[in-house]
Amino acid sequence: MYLHYHPSSMALAQYLSKPRIEGPLCLDPADIPFLRARLLKAETRLESLEAQISEVLDERALLRNVLSPIRRVPSEILSNIFEHTCTPGTSITDEFDFDVVRSTSVISSVCVAWRKTAHATPQLWSYLRVDLRKQPYLLRGDVSWVKEWLSRGRSLPLDLDLRFQWYHTLDKEDLAQGAAQMLESILDFRHRIRSCSIMGDLKLCLPLFCLPRSSLSELKEINLIHFSTEGLFQDVRVFPARIEVFLGAPKLRRVRISEPMHESVLQLLAYPQIS
Repeated sequence: MYLHYHPSSMALAQYLSKPRIEGPLCLDPADIPFLRARLLKAETRLESLEAQISEVLDERALLRNVLSPIRRVPSEILSNIFEHTCTPGTSITDEFDFDVVRSTSVISSVCVAWRKTAHATPQLWSYLRVDLRKQPYLLRGDVSWVKEWLSRGRSLPLDLDLRFQWYHTLDKEDLAQGAAQMLESILDFRHRIRSCSIMGDLKLCLPLFCLPRSSLSELKEINLIHFSTEGLFQDVRVFPARIEVFLGAPKLRRVRISEPMHESVLQLLAYPQIS
């Protein structure tokens, strides 16, 4: 036999009938166990309802996922869409402000299917632009993402646009170290480099300048634009006596160098012998 307890005061019954209680109230000690039982019952019911809601939401998400039109698009077409979106040569985005790292990151984060398709599309990873002023976060800390990025390009030719210029910044030394580490990682794929444009402080390009001749067998175009708050040859000893990396590049057809009038990297470059 169970006895159902009822609140001992009419005032408490009136309070429980209201959606909200404002102001202080006085409870009879005998009412407290009743209220605690009511609270436990409400919490138990709420947990049950939350579990049901979660199950219904999961089912709805699954059904929407299955019925999504993008699921019926062949992966080849999806790859072409991604390439059109993330390749500056075909993107409707202003090329000057184009951020290929952000674009590929956004596409790869939508869902597992998109990430798999993007990672299986080497054209997305055969072009890399890094702008130190706009993307300093890419050069801070671990830069191992560069190798992962370029590896997805498989055997496709690699086009680089590295903008290592900066204004006055407190972490300039850390960014310079990150830029050097990034360039060293990129040069692990030097046999694929087709074009390379480097703008900014050319002292950050020492890993490139120190390579031996015939290192860039696929290079067709090189563009070096030097400007820095420090002189290029402030410490000439950091450069090799002769920069021979561009020798033995049989496909090299275009070389552009832009630099201050008072100093030139040309005096360090080794040139092919012309008979």
